[in-house]
Amino acid sequence: MYCTKCRMLTQGPRCTFCGSDSLREPATGDLCYLTQKPPIWAKAMEDLLEEEGIFYEKENLLGAALALSVGPLLEQVSFFVPYQHLERAREIDRCFFGGGAVLEPEATVLPAQSEIRFAQEADVPAILGFIRALAAYEEMEDEVVATEELLREWLFERRAAEVLLALEDGVPVGFALFFGNFSTFLGRGGIYLEDLFVRPSYRGRGYGSALLRRLAKIAVERGCGRLEWSCLDWNRPSIDFYLSRGAQPMEDWTVYRLTGDRLLAMAQEG
Repeated sequence: MYCTKCRMLTQGPRCTFCGSDSLREPATGDLCYLTQKPPIWAKAMEDLLEEEGIFYEKENLLGAALALSVGPLLEQVSFFVPYQHLERAREIDRCFFGGGAVLEPEATVLPAQSEIRFAQEADVPAILGFIRALAAYEEMEDEVVATEELLREWLFERRAAEVLLALEDGVPVGFALFFGNFSTFLGRGGIYLEDLFVRPSYRGRGYGSALLRRLAKIAVERGCGRLEWSCLDWNRPSIDFYLSRGAQPMEDWTVYRLTGDRLLAMAQEG
């Protein structure tokens, strides 16, 4: 079905992206959402569509609340193409921008009986389950040494980090684990998002975006200067998702880390 309000293709009696019930069968000439690109990629998208002879419209949109209120002010460019050219335009997008499956924006209306809340000590088993599931997705299961006891100590006794849970019908379906950091240039604290994960069967329902929006709200309420996180270079679906939310890659930075014996060795120097 075609939503005449947000111009997305959707299913069901209401649009899963904007919640509107103004739906009908798509028709030739209907401008349909194609993709959203940061400005650095938008010009390339324009050139590709023009070379193919595909008419398009674009809208310049500010990124998500986290980009507007917390991070750099990034503009996002949404592209719309006629329904009859949508599949070809998607092929072009996938070919030149590294996408596998078609990545559409998450739903903005969460399912009924869903909520985002802070984790409690009783949620430790669920948190550990998410950590292990994320490690499996990243093919790093062997590196997980966390236990329920360690999480209980560091999250709820030492308060070293905080956790948001996404729940549907009372069942945890996603989580975000974060903690405070500090920017000397900004002269104020920030929030570092260590992990964000939604179970595969619940993706596309808006939980990832909802967790990021709640984190942005928390950062703004606490007077933080930014919200930041890291992502594996090969994780293209997550990278595309973060870019669509207005996040900016820090391409000139490299993360360095000391762990295990190397950490102990440095601590014992001198």
